Amino acid sequence: MPSDLRYSLINTFSAIDQFRSNILFNLQGASQPGFNKKNTQLALNSSPVTIRQAEAGGVQTGTKSAISAGPSELRIGQSSLAFAQGTIGQRVGQLTSLAVNGEGFFAVAESLQHGARVFLTRDGSFVWKDTTPADKKQSKFKQFHLTSRSGLFVLRAQDIDLNPASPNFMRLKQDVLDSPPGMMVNSEDGGDRDATRLVPAGSSAKTGDWIPDRIRGVIGFEGDPFKMTEEAKKNTANNNSNIALLRVPLKEFLKESSFGATVYETNITTRAGIIGKSYAAWRAAGDGVQIQSESAETPDFTAIQTEANIQSDVANFVFKNLRDMLDNYNRSIDDLLGLIR
Repeated sequence: MPSDLRYSLINTFSAIDQFRSNILFNLQGASQPGFNKKNTQLALNSSPVTIRQAEAGGVQTGTKSAISAGPSELRIGQSSLAFAQGTIGQRVGQLTSLAVNGEGFFAVAESLQHGARVFLTRDGSFVWKDTTPADKKQSKFKQFHLTSRSGLFVLRAQDIDLNPASPNFMRLKQDVLDSPPGMMVNSEDGGDRDATRLVPAGSSAKTGDWIPDRIRGVIGFEGDPFKMTEEAKKNTANNNSNIALLRVPLKEFLKESSFGATVYETNITTRAGIIGKSYAAWRAAGDGVQIQSESAETPDFTAIQTEANIQSDVANFVFKNLRDMLDNYNRSIDDLLGLIR
């Protein structure tokens, strides 16, 4: 046996461990809104050594048929995300929870500072966050921004630098039209830039006592999205939001970020051809994409679980046989060393 067989087995163990990690990644994410599973392919990597018989009495390699032999090992061939439209059919108890029916990602930023990194997500589990500046806390001024569950700020198309030649590509612009950036509502713009304002019923509300309510310009702004007719869903008021919707031609090669399994970051491979527009602009161009409130895009949990169970059985089978092979090889080496001694 080639002397490096054990190294090949160790490398194969490592590949199987990574394969198992990706199975766990899919199982853990299958219940999250906007989640898309990761496909992981195993590949056989061989390092053949060509052996030829030497001619009798000579030192040169002979001309007889060659024999190729050598260790082979499993490696992770390719990992890619499998994006598929999830189901939008269940009401969630949050007016600000959005679901995309069609192609595209929401854009979210780690902060509202110039140059902040921009990430992509299909998880529209958003909430209003009080971002009233500290120096205005004692005044009647109020301000709220729409954020993700992990605190990322939801952006508009005009907030993002999408110029591929710019060193600031896929980051927050320095000069944002209609500042401040992000999906926002405050008491100085009448409360109607990106949302309506609501004074809680029965409260002893004073001037300026309000909370942000429905997101403007998405399906459900004019009423219950689950009771609206298809014709009503097409009304302009339900389709004129400034919220950004980005499309990535090579989206399957996006990388999951440190913000969770449903938040992705771009890389050199995926940056080519990214198109970003507001939801209003996509709809005005005749695109059929829809953003609906009080909704969540649910992945096919049963399909992901079934596939993961099959892959887990295969991984366990390979792991067991590799372990037995390594044990047998080590015993053979020990026996050989015992004979030599």
